[in-house]
Amino acid sequence: MENKTKLKKTKKFESIVDNGEELFFKYGMKRVTVEEICKTAKTSKVTFYKHFKNKDGLIEYIFNKWMDEGYDILNKIDTDDTPFEEKVQAMLDFKLYLANKMSPQFMDEFQHMSPSFKKIITDLKIKSYTRIIEYIKRWQEKDEIRSDMKPEFFLAILNKMDELYQNDQLSSLYDDYKDYIKEVFNFIFYGVSSPKKD
Repeated sequence: MENKTKLKKTKKFESIVDNGEELFFKYGMKRVTVEEICKTAKTSKVTFYKHFKNKDGLIEYIFNKWMDEGYDILNKIDTDDTPFEEKVQAMLDFKLYLANKMSPQFMDEFQHMSPSFKKIITDLKIKSYTRIIEYIKRWQEKDEIRSDMKPEFFLAILNKMDELYQNDQLSSLYDDYKDYIKEVFNFIFYGVSSPKKD
């Protein structure tokens, strides 16, 4: 696994990451090559391999970056005076922000991940387990979510979201995949209750 704390974040490094992310979003992860990333980033393969072991190493770094960006958003809104509904909306907005950047090719690959991509996601989930449990316990202490529910159960439900996102039969019912993301997300956090009226 790429250790991002050991990666020197030079301009070339940032260019590789930014252009790699853009190419993956546009064409999917399988189709994009290291050569294409280097050409777009205006850097050499030697420079690429100074920072990343291979393309999967770059993909893992980018997925880590997204996770950290998501946690940054949670940290910013996780204050006593922020209503839980706003926290949920901010999390959903971040998911939709990423989804808006994703091409159908990328989305299809993400829904039908290869074993190597699945391993990256699994490793990230394991890494984030403690952090998510801390958030859940804090929300329970503030009485924002049910305090009689075990944090591990809530985490298991969140993990089930990923399985739902990859359900082709359900997602095909929606004209826009982003609408399906909203449906899953809102169901997990609000159940089948009618939305609150102002």
